[in-house]
Amino acid sequence: MSESRKALHELIDLLREVDQRYLGPEWNLNSDADVAEGTRAVMHMLQGGLVSHFEDDPDHPTFRKIVSPTRKFTGDNPDAIYFEAPVRHGLVYRVRGQMAGAVYVSITVETGPRDGTLGQGTNGVINDTMFDVAADGSFEIHLGGPERPRNWLALPENANRITTRHYFEEEKTAAADDLRAVPLSIEVVGGEQKPVETPNDASVAAGIRRVAGFVRARTLGMPPMANREQPAFVSKVPNVFPKPVKPGALGLAAFDAAYSMAPYVIGPDQALVITARWPGMSQRLRLPLDPTSDDLRLCESADRAQSEADEARAGRLAPDRDRPSGSRRSELARQRRAPLRHRLLAVLPAGGGDRDASGDGRSLRFDRTAVIDRDFAMHFAQEWIEAWNSHDLDRILAHYRDDFVMSSPRIAVVASEPSGVLAGKDAIRTYWAKALAAAPDLHFELVETFVGADCIVLRYRGVRGPAAETFFFDEQRRVVRAAASYA
Repeated sequence: MSESRKALHELIDLLREVDQRYLGPEWNLNSDADVAEGTRAVMHMLQGGLVSHFEDDPDHPTFRKIVSPTRKFTGDNPDAIYFEAPVRHGLVYRVRGQMAGAVYVSITVETGPRDGTLGQGTNGVINDTMFDVAADGSFEIHLGGPERPRNWLALPENANRITTRHYFEEEKTAAADDLRAVPLSIEVVGGEQKPVETPNDASVAAGIRRVAGFVRARTLGMPPMANREQPAFVSKVPNVFPKPVKPGALGLAAFDAAYSMAPYVIGPDQALVITARWPGMSQRLRLPLDPTSDDLRLCESADRAQSEADEARAGRLAPDRDRPSGSRRSELARQRRAPLRHRLLAVLPAGGGDRDASGDGRSLRFDRTAVIDRDFAMHFAQEWIEAWNSHDLDRILAHYRDDFVMSSPRIAVVASEPSGVLAGKDAIRTYWAKALAAAPDLHFELVETFVGADCIVLRYRGVRGPAAETFFFDEQRRVVRAAASYA
């Protein structure tokens, strides 16, 4: 039997054990509704392992979004967008990115074995108060290699991944928009980089075992909450928060932030009311929008929290009631389901971040967009088509900003990026170079041009038949985001 088939059988056996043990009384899951929710959580974990760990090459890394509206696990914050990328000691990496309107951005180095299991520790962190951010919100950071005075993080011998966090303070939760652009790129710029390995029996087997390690660590490897020691910031008492503390070098945590976590129990006619003192920094409270809904509402500022309190006093939110007795807890818990079990998480980043001109308060960054007129649209359409027909990558890329984001179903095929999204000219140049090499007779024929307030849509015929591409522009009329669609 091949090694990859053995690994696949091991994954199937693991899922069978998860079904028999994790999705049952041993983990306090008793009703059909409990089992259904637990099964859904396992499917999210399986997806997470496949997306982030099946293909794992620290010598040729790409950023992958950790969680999404349909992929949730490990206490994700819906007011934040997270990415990760594999790294290793001995190489030097350059990370380029954008604040993208976030009020806090950080990069942490995770340590531990490269087997898909939970990170054993956090070795280092750098946030936007510690690295240089240009006027347009862009930044560049180096990882590994000789120490640098700024914009640098060390990579210890057991480094295996980096995690990025973009925290937002907006009316709508940032993570709810799966297409929201957060430009990030990573490339190897130093050290002995290994060549790209052709997938083989051993590498596929290793990938499957990383997926299994990911799922096991988050199910059977994580005993029921009541049976294990919890960090100081985690409460075992429903609806009671411990004092927020920084997690230190705890794996998967940002040790420049303070955390407070507790399980919560509310009934269908109850609301969870949280009171807190706002210490003048960016903070987020994750609250259930409705006891029977998977949606989460975020109170990301003192003003927002106050408006919620005003609504409660006005009778527009469900009234607070006495805390349910222990005999009612299981049934009430069953009636309000968040995908990742029964928690509410408060995160209070302990850094500065963007400030207004006086230095007193925070300000949000929003990219300004161009107003598109028909003359510009017609000129852009003609020049864009001619640039592609010339097969001149420099001419093609001249239309785009350095940090632009491109989405296309072809990216998953040509660039092996499952999300279908790439960010930055360097990554997209590589993708387009492969596409042009694969289609030496490429020729586009413009069919129709549509003009929007800040975008242009081109309908054209390509080598694969009818296609359409949507372009969004900044105030200098450079493309900041493009999306290709095919018939």
